[in-house]
Amino acid sequence: MQKIRDYRIISLLGEGGMGKVYLAEDEMLERKVAIKMLNPELGSNQELLARFRQEAKVQANLHHPNIVTLFTYFVENNNHCIVMEYAPGKTLKQIIREKGKLSENETLSLLKGMLDGLGYAHQYGVVHRDIKPANIMVSEEGNVKIMDFGIAKVLGDRGLTRTGLKMGTVYYMSPEQVKADKDIDQRTDIYSLGITLYEMLSGTVPFTKNTDSDFIVMQDIVSGNIDYHLLANDGISNNLLTVLKSLTETDKNNRPPTCMQVEKLLDGKLIPVENKEPHKKPAPEIKIIHEPVQEQKRLEHIDKNVSLSHQHMVLVEGGSFIRKEKKLIGYREQSVKLDSFYISKYQVTQEEWEFVMGKNPSHFRGERNLPVEKVSWFDSVEFCNKLSEKEGLQKVYSGSWDNITMNMNADGYRLPTEAEWEYAARGGSLSKGYEYSGSNNSWEVAWYYVNSNNNTHPVGQKQPNELGIYDMSGNVWEWCWDWYGNYSSDSQNNPAGPVSGSDRVNRGGSWFNDAGNLRPADRYGSYPVSRHDNLGFRIARTK
Repeated sequence: MQKIRDYRIISLLGEGGMGKVYLAEDEMLERKVAIKMLNPELGSNQELLARFRQEAKVQANLHHPNIVTLFTYFVENNNHCIVMEYAPGKTLKQIIREKGKLSENETLSLLKGMLDGLGYAHQYGVVHRDIKPANIMVSEEGNVKIMDFGIAKVLGDRGLTRTGLKMGTVYYMSPEQVKADKDIDQRTDIYSLGITLYEMLSGTVPFTKNTDSDFIVMQDIVSGNIDYHLLANDGISNNLLTVLKSLTETDKNNRPPTCMQVEKLLDGKLIPVENKEPHKKPAPEIKIIHEPVQEQKRLEHIDKNVSLSHQHMVLVEGGSFIRKEKKLIGYREQSVKLDSFYISKYQVTQEEWEFVMGKNPSHFRGERNLPVEKVSWFDSVEFCNKLSEKEGLQKVYSGSWDNITMNMNADGYRLPTEAEWEYAARGGSLSKGYEYSGSNNSWEVAWYYVNSNNNTHPVGQKQPNELGIYDMSGNVWEWCWDWYGNYSSDSQNNPAGPVSGSDRVNRGGSWFNDAGNLRPADRYGSYPVSRHDNLGFRIARTK
């Protein structure tokens, strides 16, 4: 086979019970992709195919740097094909075979990417069900990509666990999977991640290996027969050993319920944060403070300080709009009314970041007006407060870590709320209803997967939207104030999101993403400590 549709087949990457995977070139977009062609035995089962297509739709909505993206699904000459992002590198399984056990630092670095990717999928209700080293791709730079989301779920639902079509390797199955429990949730992935963690640290799985009997291995899993002494004798830190034991608890109710909780248990070893306080209790309620501020003083500051050197602020006149929350199937609508506010014309640049914070954390460098990236939500909040101090304005944020509060009446700089961001991206009261921020043509307004050359670009190079604001589609994702959560169906005035949560909202898409993430309504959540090379922010002020 030399070609299928617009894809030129380059080579066979691998094959297994599910089918064959080919490396191919998308001749229209001039990029390499991976094409998975399903086993004809699976293609003959119409019920399975219908469910598989539905699962493919779910996976196609998962857009995250640590997840292999599904581009499309089609049938050609009775061949059922999935076109995916091509992720070069080696599987974690290959790395373990070559190196044996990994160091604790290497392990934590890879674990961070796995937790980020899984946590993102779990918030959309997607459970992988087949986490194992063979499904983790690692690039030469050490970046993690999780593969085959959704496939294990479909196979498990059909009970296809015979030789050649087994739902994953038995060693990584959770006790509830072994017992065929019907109530499978994200904690099954957390258990499998724990077994993967054990193998990374020791070079081997913790269960009986000198047997061909799945039954014996399953007995070990259900009985919790895991020997941790091997790791303790190898000098693994007590903290990481404790985390490992919690991930591999036989009773799922005793495991951390979310990937965010796993990061909290690691207590700063996974993602270093300056002056980080230990997570000993759930995040307290986030309060929106409405303290009185002298009106004349605030107006004077706004009149005189609506710009930060090159960082111009745009007045967004108040108004109303309908925002839609994308669900796995369908949408939830909410009517929103906003007061007038200011928002920056450009994403915060590296030059501006250095002016305020002193050190540039960005991955992509070379031009001073590149957007700053690899900044966490906490970093962005700190920037806003320091900039306010430099300009003699009242700081918006107070508190620390999980108890940061926001004074919406303060005249200083802040992150936009999610509703403010979307309203500005749509063009505010001047909106023409474009699909992207400023155009129906993504090329005109955005740097993204197709045209970015896999890096950021100087701000303000693309066409602005109706309000004269640049890069609200693409270049880098942008932090918002809000915790990530479901919209209510009730109309709201000046909403500021849920009072608590695990993730903070990101908006706008990035150089890494496809056009589907560039729409003003598209949303995503990241742990507030996350730092990625496709994640930055812009600033706002209350009018």
